[in-house]
Amino acid sequence: MMTSEFNYSDLFTEEDGVLSRVPFFLFFLFVAIVLMNLLVGLAVSDITYLEDTGRRRVLEQQVNIIGVIVMKNRS
Repeated sequence: MMTSEFNYSDLFTEEDGVLSRVPFFLFFLFVAIVLMNLLVGLAVSDITYLEDTGRRRVLEQQVNIIGVIVMKNRS
């Protein structure tokens, strides 16, 4: 998806040597790697938030269940 925005024939001509193409492809490769790492980092931070929220909900449900059990035993 990221690579479809570049048309090879528009960027380089036949007169361009290998030395003019190598920096572009290295830059292109490193930008793709950096973007993927940023997306992975964002996903990992979201997972931490979801784990914390899940633990809190489990504790709330346990408190509610204990409350229901205690109220039934009083009757």
